[in-house]
Amino acid sequence: MNTSVYVGNAKIKISKVGMQTKVGEIANKLQQIPNERTSFEEEVASFSKKIFWVTGFITVVIFLGNLFKYDLYTSLLTAVSLAVAAIPEGLPAVVVLSLAIGAKTMFKNNALIRRLNVVESIGAVDVVCSDKTGTITKNEMTVVRLFVNNKVYNTEIQDKDRKDEDEFYSLLECGAICNNTKVSGHPEGDRKYIGEQTEIGIIRVAEAFGIYNEKINEQYAKINEIPFSSERKMMSVVVHEKLEKNANKKMFSKGAPEVLIEKCNRILENGKVRKMELNDKKVILSQNENFAVSAYRVLGFAYKEIDDNDKQTEKDLIWIGLEAMVDPPHTEIVDTLKNCQTAGIRVIMITGDNPITAKAIADTIGLKSEGVLEGKDIEKMTVRDVQNSLDENINIFARTTPMHKLKILKVLEKNNRVAMTGDGVNDSLAIKQANVGIAMGQRGTSVAKESSDIVLLDDNFSTIIKAIKEGRRIFDNIRKFMNYLLVSNIAEVFVLFLSVFLFTLDKPILIPVQILWINLLTDGMPALALGVDPARKDIMKDKPRHKNEAIINKRLAWLIGLMGAKKTIVLLITFLLVLPQGEDLARTTLFTGFILYEFVRIASIRSQEKLNWTSNPWLLIALLVSLLLQLVIVYSPLNVFFHAVPLGLGQWFILLSGVCIGYFTALLITKLVSDYFEKKEAN
Repeated sequence: MNTSVYVGNAKIKISKVGMQTKVGEIANKLQQIPNERTSFEEEVASFSKKIFWVTGFITVVIFLGNLFKYDLYTSLLTAVSLAVAAIPEGLPAVVVLSLAIGAKTMFKNNALIRRLNVVESIGAVDVVCSDKTGTITKNEMTVVRLFVNNKVYNTEIQDKDRKDEDEFYSLLECGAICNNTKVSGHPEGDRKYIGEQTEIGIIRVAEAFGIYNEKINEQYAKINEIPFSSERKMMSVVVHEKLEKNANKKMFSKGAPEVLIEKCNRILENGKVRKMELNDKKVILSQNENFAVSAYRVLGFAYKEIDDNDKQTEKDLIWIGLEAMVDPPHTEIVDTLKNCQTAGIRVIMITGDNPITAKAIADTIGLKSEGVLEGKDIEKMTVRDVQNSLDENINIFARTTPMHKLKILKVLEKNNRVAMTGDGVNDSLAIKQANVGIAMGQRGTSVAKESSDIVLLDDNFSTIIKAIKEGRRIFDNIRKFMNYLLVSNIAEVFVLFLSVFLFTLDKPILIPVQILWINLLTDGMPALALGVDPARKDIMKDKPRHKNEAIINKRLAWLIGLMGAKKTIVLLITFLLVLPQGEDLARTTLFTGFILYEFVRIASIRSQEKLNWTSNPWLLIALLVSLLLQLVIVYSPLNVFFHAVPLGLGQWFILLSGVCIGYFTALLITKLVSDYFEKKEAN
């Protein structure tokens, strides 16, 4: 089930199928992990319930209050109209629009969104767990150093004297034989390589010194292969020489030096095989460490001859030497990590590489860590021990398996929103479990991609940070929409509520059709336009919002409440100033004031976020169209359907005065609320 050979060769014996296979076991566990709603979905659902009950209560109160003044029909219609206006029915449209545009933007930045609701969730991430190879580095392996016969060779310098050194070419030959890279093209022309990048790098250096894949295939025939795995950390092939009928079979092996060297009891030196001494191991491992400190990825190579009595086990091997490869970091990774630090995002490297290599790469790119934890240590640690290590700012985990990754993830998720990257079948559980699961698009397996929320089309770490920025922009815009709309709704509700008890009018202060028209214009185009607002310049300087922080936090709640009260007062004063000139004229002035004062709220929001009007032309167009439609309603024959009358210069003077007073008052309220909460947070 779901078995394919993408590296190496295999003869497959089927013993189990379906859910009984290893992939089936993983699939079964994946099914057991529920598709939980994101925190954003839960917040929106909770908010909607609160709005429903509050609106229901106020609607009933206004209905009962109006019954004492007006007939049943007018009272009921006014109450229902208010209920429709008070509920922010534009919220679903704005949320979907924002998420869809965000997903499109992320796709342009090489992040393919598989679940739309995760577009916002990625913006709340405060920990990113990333693989090293291919994500932080380019996954372009180039062999730059060889260590053989106690000598270090620079492969970038062609040295003719090396032709006399058998060990030098034995090392390159071993790398070319223990390799599954497919090579095409003429040796002296353009060559194409298909395979894993590490093996391609090994083939390239062998061919640079004349050991071509075609010659290897002419000389040797592969009999068996013991493939590489993240648990074994080595690979072996068994071959026999085609040209010599009675020649013994040979096993060629490569792998992590500290693993492979324990399989060796002999060493090739000066063309002869001798017993490996303890000092030999010390010298080899010391050189391995020196290479690793230079941020090289290091592999060891060994071989042995196999007679008929040998069961082709990986032991009693003959050590040949080391190959050190460089995998340069992505050019933008240093700046990206600085941006992460500024944005309060913790980056954790989880890799299968040597801990010294991992630390050297981390030092090169500026990833700070108070040490390195290896997979073998994690296996012995309790959950509390892992938490303590993370609290001590350990951000590098080396020689890890997917199960180690899952253990780290579960600890982090207790107090953080975590994005987890992975590419293998075994990574799928961690990807599925993460708040935001991210699969590699170029080297990821289909199972990993199916388990993920986001697929990185370029396998690049900086793409994750671009997605986080876009997620923050979307959340900001949704919060802006809530801020803008609820202030308007609060003003509508309280103007109607207070008018029931403060005024004695022939008709309600706002006619039902006017309430619905206000709702249409405010919940319509301007609200949708807010969903496409650009990101603030300093958006990546903000710390990630707390895991339990609601969409409407205390600061925003105070701001909405005070702005709603301010708008209610300004509107009621506007109505009272015009009321002596006639109830219909005062009602039309109030009706127009609700539309006009939306400019005030949006202007104060943009001033707060330091956004100019030209940054979002759709918003400017939406506001102008709304104003134009309102003028058409007031000054055209349509005004009879809306119980409106034309306004004169005096009424416009009062309205524009209210706009100016409302704007400067809004700026003052915003500053006072911001200063209060900044001082509170500082303390």
